[in-house]
Amino acid sequence: MVCGAALWWVLHGLAWRDWATLVDGRRVPVVRVEAGVVETVDPEGNPVALSDSQIARDADGERRIEYGVRSVWVRSDKRLLGLSLLLFAPVTPICIVRLVWMLRAQDIRIGYWEATKLTYAGNFFNFVMVGTTGGDLYKAYYVAQHTRHKVEAVTAILLDRFVGLSGLVMLAAAALSFKLGDPRIRQLLLWVLAMLGGLALGTLAYFLPGLRERLRIAERLRWLPGVDKLQRIDRAALRMREHPGVVAGVFGCTFALQAIAVGSFYVWALAMGMQPDWPSYYAYISVSLVVAAVPVTPMGLGTMEATLMLFLRGAFGTRTQVVFLALGIRLIQLLWAIPGVLVPLTGSHRPSLKRLEELEQAEMSPPGPP
Repeated sequence: MVCGAALWWVLHGLAWRDWATLVDGRRVPVVRVEAGVVETVDPEGNPVALSDSQIARDADGERRIEYGVRSVWVRSDKRLLGLSLLLFAPVTPICIVRLVWMLRAQDIRIGYWEATKLTYAGNFFNFVMVGTTGGDLYKAYYVAQHTRHKVEAVTAILLDRFVGLSGLVMLAAAALSFKLGDPRIRQLLLWVLAMLGGLALGTLAYFLPGLRERLRIAERLRWLPGVDKLQRIDRAALRMREHPGVVAGVFGCTFALQAIAVGSFYVWALAMGMQPDWPSYYAYISVSLVVAAVPVTPMGLGTMEATLMLFLRGAFGTRTQVVFLALGIRLIQLLWAIPGVLVPLTGSHRPSLKRLEELEQAEMSPPGPP
């Protein structure tokens, strides 16, 4: 229901043909725009040329002409579209490196090739699970098959996603700082800073020993169901305090890959003919991706479009252009995630026989000192 309502709001009033708004407020269909001359048709179907004085102007002085779906695609810069797709290429390799580092902090040794297959599989499953983080469930399940430290493996995947979302919020805050003169930016910055503050306070309360003792986090876990698993998750999360270099590297990777991804989407927006203003795009797209990560609809379908429409329509582009931007964001991610479908189809997500023998021997060996 949420997906359907959001998509209806986005697509409602979508221009399938070109329209021009006249100074008297009327909207007339546009037959052709050539050499700056705008042609429409009269009630009898005869072509009529519109003068510049007849066409309304927006706040920036541009003629108020809303191009339809076909025109937006035809007028788009195909070279920029290809560049946008290529710019996204480093994102997945950086995700793979981040995953390997997070697992090694939990003493889970998985090679880069195995991490590559599991990352691509998780990216593919993001398109069939709710939110843009549903693929992490499959990734956690696959990773757990490669180690006897299954709870720690799942915890590492959850922390990996937490770092990813935190990086998006930090990227939005950094981009917003370049546009403090814009009232809309200042208003959005308050919400982003509130999110950052909440993340920071929660992290400090959980990881700082003094605050943990005052909040009695360890004692509260004892009263919850599944206390053994929760205590293992707690210990696995606290283990990150022993690896400050890994934490710094993981956050650095996250900021880099998010900046590259949003930069790719920004180039796609430029290819669609939208107005250039990179700080605003970095902020608005980052916030939209955070909204899309909320597990409501598959791949955040509808929720991300509605957020982009709220921020970008009007000042940066038409409804049609914003819809094409949202489509481009999904298309770029999907094209780079398609190899992941081969992982579950071929069964290559499963550990090798040699790896299974190593795990079996580890299970049979006596436990080491606590």
